[in-house]
Amino acid sequence: MFKLNTKYEPPIIQKSEENNPLLNSDKFFITYANPKYFDILYYLIKGLNNYSEIPVIIYIVNIPGNNILLPAKFKQYNNIITKYVSSKDHIWATKFTIMIDSINYIKNINANLVYLDADTLVNYSIDQV
Repeated sequence: MFKLNTKYEPPIIQKSEENNPLLNSDKFFITYANPKYFDILYYLIKGLNNYSEIPVIIYIVNIPGNNILLPAKFKQYNNIITKYVSSKDHIWATKFTIMIDSINYIKNINANLVYLDADTLVNYSIDQV
């Protein structure tokens, strides 16, 4: 996790689709996962697809040198924007970096952002959050 006497290396967030038309939305769901949580993340995305048309920005957190992509089964959902994060820290330590990056990434300063953990279960009222 955190070690004393070592240099801190901030997470590196890779550039992604800057011209994606989904970025014109007024509301976004933001979530993050590492490869261990892809199966759980899949059910969150499936639920969001069933109950909402709001775009989802997924941050995939990998350790440096390990660039595991989002599995092909996610391609059936067309409301996803994927960003990749490289960090040596535990996944929860990247949460605040992801929150700040998502605010800076969305060009619409009036957009509403809803942060969801990958293990969140959603239902028909999710758009009212």
